[in-house]
Amino acid sequence: MRWERLFADAVAQLDAATRLELEDEIAVRTRAERKNIRLEDRLRVVDGQAIDVHVLGPERVRGVLREIGPDWFLLAEQGGAEILVPTASVLVIGGLREGAAAPRSEGSMVAMLTFRHALTVICSDRSHTIVSVADGSRLEGTVDRVGADAFDLTPRVRGEGGRPSAPSVVVPFAAVGMMLRR
Repeated sequence: MRWERLFADAVAQLDAATRLELEDEIAVRTRAERKNIRLEDRLRVVDGQAIDVHVLGPERVRGVLREIGPDWFLLAEQGGAEILVPTASVLVIGGLREGAAAPRSEGSMVAMLTFRHALTVICSDRSHTIVSVADGSRLEGTVDRVGADAFDLTPRVRGEGGRPSAPSVVVPFAAVGMMLRR
Protein backbone atom coordinates (compact mmCIF):
# COMPACT_ATOMS: atom_id res chain seq x y z
CA MET A 1 0.00 0.00 0.00
CA ARG A 2 2.76 2.41 0.87
CA TRP A 3 4.51 2.00 -2.47
CA GLU A 4 1.20 2.35 -4.25
CA ARG A 5 0.69 5.76 -2.59
CA LEU A 6 4.25 6.79 -3.44
CA PHE A 7 3.73 5.86 -7.11
CA ALA A 8 0.39 7.71 -7.17
CA ASP A 9 2.09 10.76 -5.65
CA ALA A 10 4.91 10.59 -8.23
CA VAL A 11 2.36 10.35 -11.07
CA ALA A 12 0.43 13.33 -9.67
CA GLN A 13 3.63 15.39 -9.45
CA LEU A 14 4.54 14.45 -13.02
CA ASP A 15 1.02 15.40 -14.20
CA ALA A 16 1.26 18.77 -12.44
CA ALA A 17 4.69 19.46 -13.93
CA THR A 18 3.45 18.48 -17.41
CA ARG A 19 0.42 20.76 -17.01
CA LEU A 20 2.62 23.70 -15.94
CA GLU A 21 4.98 23.07 -18.86
CA LEU A 22 2.04 23.02 -21.28
CA GLU A 23 0.63 26.26 -19.82
CA ASP A 24 4.04 27.92 -20.18
CA GLU A 25 4.33 26.70 -23.78
CA ILE A 26 0.87 28.08 -24.60
CA ALA A 27 1.76 31.46 -23.06
CA VAL A 28 5.04 31.64 -25.02
CA ARG A 29 3.32 30.72 -28.30
CA THR A 30 0.49 33.19 -27.69
CA ARG A 31 2.97 36.03 -27.14
CA ALA A 32 4.88 35.00 -30.26
CA GLU A 33 1.70 34.93 -32.37
CA ARG A 34 0.55 38.33 -31.08
CA LYS A 35 3.76 39.88 -32.40
CA ASN A 36 2.64 39.07 -35.96
CA ILE A 37 -0.88 40.53 -35.69
CA ARG A 38 -1.36 43.69 -37.75
CA LEU A 39 -4.05 46.34 -37.36
CA GLU A 40 -5.61 44.97 -40.54
CA ASP A 41 -5.94 41.53 -38.90
CA ARG A 42 -7.72 43.10 -35.92
CA LEU A 43 -10.05 45.03 -38.23
CA ARG A 44 -10.97 41.97 -40.29
CA VAL A 45 -12.78 40.35 -37.36
CA VAL A 46 -15.01 43.40 -36.78
CA ASP A 47 -16.28 43.77 -40.35
CA GLY A 48 -19.78 45.25 -40.09
CA GLN A 49 -19.27 46.63 -36.56
CA ALA A 50 -19.22 50.33 -35.62
CA ILE A 51 -15.85 51.67 -34.50
CA ASP A 52 -14.53 55.06 -33.38
CA VAL A 53 -11.47 56.39 -35.19
CA HIS A 54 -9.24 59.39 -34.45
CA VAL A 55 -6.99 60.27 -37.40
CA LEU A 56 -4.27 62.84 -38.12
CA GLY A 57 -5.59 66.34 -37.59
CA PRO A 58 -8.59 66.98 -35.36
CA GLU A 59 -10.84 64.44 -37.08
CA ARG A 60 -12.77 61.83 -35.13
CA VAL A 61 -15.30 59.66 -36.88
CA ARG A 62 -17.63 56.80 -36.04
CA GLY A 63 -18.81 54.37 -38.63
CA VAL A 64 -19.50 50.79 -39.55
CA LEU A 65 -16.54 48.97 -41.03
CA ARG A 66 -17.41 48.02 -44.64
CA GLU A 67 -14.18 47.20 -46.48
CA ILE A 68 -10.59 46.56 -45.49
CA GLY A 69 -7.46 46.78 -47.61
CA PRO A 70 -3.85 46.19 -46.63
CA ASP A 71 -3.27 49.87 -45.76
CA TRP A 72 -6.77 51.40 -45.62
CA PHE A 73 -10.34 50.75 -44.52
CA LEU A 74 -13.77 52.10 -45.44
CA LEU A 75 -16.37 53.22 -42.91
CA ALA A 76 -20.04 54.02 -43.49
CA GLU A 77 -21.54 56.71 -41.27
CA GLN A 78 -25.14 56.46 -40.11
CA GLY A 79 -26.17 59.31 -42.45
CA GLY A 80 -24.83 57.48 -45.50
CA ALA A 81 -21.43 59.17 -45.85
CA GLU A 82 -18.48 56.95 -46.76
CA ILE A 83 -15.08 57.51 -45.20
CA LEU A 84 -11.83 56.13 -46.60
CA VAL A 85 -9.11 55.99 -43.94
CA PRO A 86 -5.46 55.19 -44.66
CA THR A 87 -4.23 53.12 -41.72
CA ALA A 88 -1.04 55.21 -41.59
CA SER A 89 -3.17 58.19 -40.47
CA VAL A 90 -4.87 56.37 -37.59
CA LEU A 91 -3.98 57.65 -34.13
CA VAL A 92 -6.51 55.71 -32.02
CA ILE A 93 -9.31 53.20 -32.69
CA GLY A 94 -12.03 52.41 -30.17
CA GLY A 95 -14.52 49.57 -30.31
CA LEU A 96 -12.25 46.79 -31.54
CA ARG A 97 -12.68 43.32 -30.11
CA GLU A 98 -9.71 41.46 -28.68
CA GLY A 99 -9.58 38.86 -31.44
CA ALA A 100 -7.83 38.96 -34.77
CA ALA A 101 -7.94 37.10 -38.05
CA ALA A 102 -4.96 34.89 -38.78
CA PRO A 103 -2.10 37.07 -40.03
CA ARG A 104 -1.71 37.10 -43.82
CA SER A 105 -4.94 35.12 -44.33
CA GLU A 106 -6.75 37.83 -46.32
CA GLY A 107 -5.85 36.41 -49.71
CA SER A 108 -3.57 37.69 -52.42
CA MET A 109 -6.19 39.79 -54.26
CA VAL A 110 -7.15 41.79 -51.17
CA ALA A 111 -3.46 42.28 -50.32
CA MET A 112 -2.98 43.99 -53.70
CA LEU A 113 -5.80 46.53 -53.17
CA THR A 114 -3.61 49.23 -51.63
CA PHE A 115 -4.56 52.81 -50.74
CA ARG A 116 -3.29 53.87 -54.17
CA HIS A 117 -5.68 51.39 -55.81
CA ALA A 118 -8.56 52.65 -53.64
CA LEU A 119 -7.78 56.20 -54.83
CA THR A 120 -7.82 54.99 -58.43
CA VAL A 121 -11.36 53.68 -57.87
CA ILE A 122 -12.39 57.03 -56.35
CA CYS A 123 -10.78 58.84 -59.30
CA SER A 124 -12.82 56.81 -61.80
CA ASP A 125 -16.02 57.51 -59.82
CA ARG A 126 -15.48 61.31 -60.16
CA SER A 127 -17.45 61.91 -56.95
CA HIS A 128 -17.11 65.06 -54.86
CA THR A 129 -14.65 64.27 -52.08
CA ILE A 130 -13.65 66.05 -48.88
CA VAL A 131 -10.05 65.35 -47.90
CA SER A 132 -8.99 65.96 -44.32
CA VAL A 133 -5.24 66.53 -44.18
CA ALA A 134 -2.74 66.17 -41.34
CA ASP A 135 -2.73 69.86 -40.35
CA GLY A 136 -6.50 69.74 -39.74
CA SER A 137 -7.53 71.60 -42.89
CA ARG A 138 -10.00 70.24 -45.43
CA LEU A 139 -9.79 70.23 -49.20
CA GLU A 140 -12.77 69.60 -51.48
CA GLY A 141 -13.00 68.50 -55.08
CA THR A 142 -12.54 65.46 -57.28
CA VAL A 143 -9.56 63.16 -57.45
CA ASP A 144 -8.25 63.63 -60.99
CA ARG A 145 -4.94 61.78 -61.15
CA VAL A 146 -3.31 59.20 -58.91
CA GLY A 147 0.45 58.71 -58.78
CA ALA A 148 2.71 56.41 -56.79
CA ASP A 149 2.61 58.50 -53.59
CA ALA A 150 0.33 61.50 -54.26
CA PHE A 151 -2.87 62.48 -56.08
CA ASP A 152 -4.26 65.58 -57.76
CA LEU A 153 -7.42 67.07 -56.28
CA THR A 154 -9.33 69.60 -58.38
CA PRO A 155 -11.81 71.91 -56.63
CA ARG A 156 -15.09 71.91 -58.58
CA VAL A 157 -18.24 74.04 -58.56
CA ARG A 158 -21.21 71.92 -57.55
CA GLY A 159 -24.23 72.09 -59.81
CA GLU A 160 -22.38 73.75 -62.70
CA GLY A 161 -21.33 70.69 -64.64
CA GLY A 162 -18.49 70.14 -62.25
CA ARG A 163 -16.27 72.73 -63.87
CA PRO A 164 -13.02 73.47 -62.02
CA SER A 165 -13.29 76.36 -59.58
CA ALA A 166 -9.53 76.59 -58.92
CA PRO A 167 -6.31 74.93 -60.04
CA SER A 168 -5.58 71.38 -58.89
CA VAL A 169 -3.50 70.73 -55.80
CA VAL A 170 -1.21 67.77 -55.21
CA VAL A 171 -1.87 65.84 -52.01
CA PRO A 172 0.77 63.36 -50.78
CA PHE A 173 -0.72 60.11 -49.47
CA ALA A 174 1.14 60.65 -46.18
CA ALA A 175 -0.78 63.91 -45.59
CA VAL A 176 -4.26 62.32 -45.82
CA GLY A 177 -6.13 61.92 -42.54
CA MET A 178 -9.30 60.63 -44.20
CA MET A 179 -11.44 61.09 -47.30
CA LEU A 180 -15.19 61.63 -47.12
CA ARG A 181 -17.94 61.19 -49.71
CA ARG A 182 -21.43 62.33 -48.72
